[in-house]
Amino acid sequence: MLEPHQQQVKTFLGNLILLPEAELSSFCADAQLRSYSKGQDFIRAGEICQELLFIHEGAFRYYLLTDDKDHTKDFSPEGTFCTAFTSLVTRKPSAIYIAALEDAEVSVWPGEAFTKRAETSLAWQKLFRLFAQGLYIRKEQREISLLADDAKGRYLHFQKTFPSLANFKDVEERIPQHMIASYLGLTPETLSRVRRELKKSS
Repeated sequence: MLEPHQQQVKTFLGNLILLPEAELSSFCADAQLRSYSKGQDFIRAGEICQELLFIHEGAFRYYLLTDDKDHTKDFSPEGTFCTAFTSLVTRKPSAIYIAALEDAEVSVWPGEAFTKRAETSLAWQKLFRLFAQGLYIRKEQREISLLADDAKGRYLHFQKTFPSLANFKDVEERIPQHMIASYLGLTPETLSRVRRELKKSS
């Protein structure tokens, strides 16, 4: 019988695609539990990513450092997979950092646990494509929002994309405002104004 954390992964994958029961159970059973403390790195720029995470509790942030400036690229909340996808697939050093936004509990697999299955199984290949497509679509939608939306529109897009993070009773309990502002291409002051205006109109 699968442990609760393994069952959570099985349910998540089963809702995406029909996979052979034995293969799905085997993949879930291969998971190892790991804890991260707030601020702890999962991957650092320059390292080759060799692991895949599923987040049971907590959230992670993807970011870049350029000239000592911190640029937020993405977030992964609970109930999602997390990895430096390009580095994992190409086996080249990651350009990004991924760190825990808060204390987190995750399941961990070696990257090859997924990629090797995708090499031999049509169902796993389809799942791999679904993940890649999902990442691309979210990336394109964010780029469109950055180019076409005003500050309010960008924040509303953020809320829609990350409801479990943005709709928390006090979002800053989970994500510091400057990180959200960086993700949205806004100053913290502009983001504060947008949030005040939305709060007044709600």
